[in-house]
Amino acid sequence: MNDISDHTRRDPSDFLTIGRTIMANERTLLAFLRTSMAFFIAGIGLIKYLDHPVFDAIGSVFFVLAGIFLTWGVHRYRHVRKVLREVTLEDQQSAEKEMGL
Repeated sequence: MNDISDHTRRDPSDFLTIGRTIMANERTLLAFLRTSMAFFIAGIGLIKYLDHPVFDAIGSVFFVLAGIFLTWGVHRYRHVRKVLREVTLEDQQSAEKEMGL
């Protein structure tokens, strides 16, 4: 007879899944940073090299979008990282309980 219930038993692939999720979260942050930089550089190009008030306005909008993407990406990254830390802490505690530590 096995004293360990099915819901506390951990599959080794669970830990690999968490690792993949952490790396996916980092890749997503980098994608947000890349998009933010692209909007920022496009805004600089429009304002600096095209002398027209319409392009100045569009460039300013691109600057705002760059800031929004950067803020959104960092916020999302930190939120997912916090959730993953809680999940890994729960896994560690249940594994220690399972081993009788």
